[in-house]
Amino acid sequence: MKKDTKIRVVAYVHVGDELVNVDELTPEQKTVLAAKILCTGFNELNRGVAEMFVPGIVEPSPAALAGVPVKL
Repeated sequence: MKKDTKIRVVAYVHVGDELVNVDELTPEQKTVLAAKILCTGFNELNRGVAEMFVPGIVEPSPAALAGVPVKL
C-alpha cells in the first residue's frame, strides 16, 4: 500500500509589477482571473471558429471584430 503524499500547490499572478499569491486576491480580482482563464481555454479550443470575450475584462482580438464573436 502506498503512503499518502500531501501535495501543496501555490499559484501566483502578476498584479502590476509584483507577484501576488492567488489566495490574497480580492473577490473582484479572482473573478477577472477566472474570466481570463476561461476565455483563454475556450479560445484555444475553438481557434479559427469562435472567440469568447468579456467586455471590460477580456477584449476581443481585431480579427474577431471583423467577424461575429461569441460573447460570454
